[in-house]
Amino acid sequence: MKYLLLVILFINVAYSQEKENTYLEDLNGVVERMVTFMSKFVPPVVDPKKKKQTYVDVAQQDLSNSVKIAGTYADREVLKFTNFCLDCNTTKKDFNEPYCTPCEKLKVQQSKNTTVSEEIDRFFLTNKYMDSTNSTYVKITTAMKYSTMTAYDPSINFNASVDLGLSQKRLQLFINNINDENFDNVGNGEHGTYLDPQESKHSKQSIGLQMLMPKFLKINTKTMVGVNGFDAFTSVRFDRDFNVGDFKMDVVESIKYSTRDNLQDKTELFIDHAVTKKSLTRVYFNRFENHGDYGMGYTAALEYFFNPNKFSGFSASAEADGNTKFKRTYTGTSPNTTEDSQNMIYNYSVTTSLRQNFYRKWLYYQLTPAVSWNKNNSFQAEYIVQLSFDFYFGDV
Repeated sequence: MKYLLLVILFINVAYSQEKENTYLEDLNGVVERMVTFMSKFVPPVVDPKKKKQTYVDVAQQDLSNSVKIAGTYADREVLKFTNFCLDCNTTKKDFNEPYCTPCEKLKVQQSKNTTVSEEIDRFFLTNKYMDSTNSTYVKITTAMKYSTMTAYDPSINFNASVDLGLSQKRLQLFINNINDENFDNVGNGEHGTYLDPQESKHSKQSIGLQMLMPKFLKINTKTMVGVNGFDAFTSVRFDRDFNVGDFKMDVVESIKYSTRDNLQDKTELFIDHAVTKKSLTRVYFNRFENHGDYGMGYTAALEYFFNPNKFSGFSASAEADGNTKFKRTYTGTSPNTTEDSQNMIYNYSVTTSLRQNFYRKWLYYQLTPAVSWNKNNSFQAEYIVQLSFDFYFGDV
C-alpha cells in the first residue's frame, strides 16, 4: 500500500511542474473535442426567460423559491430575538437584513476568491462539495446501473438542506439518502462507492439538524444531530484548507456516534493542483474506522477533472480500496469473523465520467463507464456502465 501511495503522490507532484503540463494540456484538447462531439446529441441549455416557460420551468422555479423563502422566514423569526452577527461580532442595524455590512462585504470577497477546485466540485456535486456546502438545495438523483456481474439496478435518491435560522446559513435541516428501497425499510448501513457518491442504495436514510460553527484557527466546524433510520446519532466535521506551493490541500476529520454503530471516525486528505483554469488533478486519501468492527478501511485515488465549458465536465479516476483486516466475504463494515484476516487491497477500479447540463441549468446527466477488480470476484474484471440524472433545485 505504501508504494502505491508514493507512486500516486509522485505522479501528481510531477504534473505540478510547468514543463510537464504540456501532456495534460494536450489531454484537455482531446477531451474538449470529445465533449463538443457528444454535445451535438444533447439538447442545449436555454434560458427560460428568453423562451416560453414550460410547466417544468415553473415547477423548478416555484420549488427553488419555496425552499429559499422558508429558510429566510425562519431566519428572520429567529433574528427577532437577537441582532448579533456571529461572523464579525458586530451588531446589525436592520433586523430585515440577513447579513450585517461587514458580513456582506466578506461574502462578496469570498465569492471573488473561488478557486478552480471549488468550481469543479460545485459542478460535479462531489462528496467534498455536498459535505461542506451550507447552501439551501433539494437534489434528486435517478440512476440506471448495468454490470457484467450484477443485475440491472435502477435507483432514485433524495437529499435536501434548508436554512432554519441563526443567520448566515448556520442552522439547517438536512434530509439525506431517501431512496426507493429504504423509504419504507431501514437499510443495513453499507457505505457508498465512487459510482454511488451519496451513499449506497442500502444505506439508512437520515434526517436532522446541522449547524455551522464560527471559524476557529481557520478550521470550519459543522455539527449534526439526527436519526439514521431508527438510530439516533450525533457527529462533528472539521475541515481545514491551506496552500502549499502549487497545491491546495484540504484535511477533513469526521467523527460520528450512533446508538447502533457506536463510534465511527474518518480522515480525508485532498491534494489539488490546478493545471489550467479549467482542469484539475487531485490525489485523495482516506481512512475509515468503525470501532467494534474488524480492521481499518483505507482508499487512495488519483483523479482528473476538466470543465471545457460551464455546462460540461469530464472526470477520470484510478482508485484502490483496502482494509487492515480484510476477509474474503467482506461487505461494507461487516466482515466474516470466521475467516483469517489480512491487510490487503481488496478492490481496484478505473472510472471515467461525462457530465453535462442539458435543457436547463438545473438538469444534469452523467454517463459513467467503469472497470472494477474485486477480491470477492477473484479479481475478475467487472464492466460497469451507469447513467444518472440530477435534478438540482436551489441556487444554480
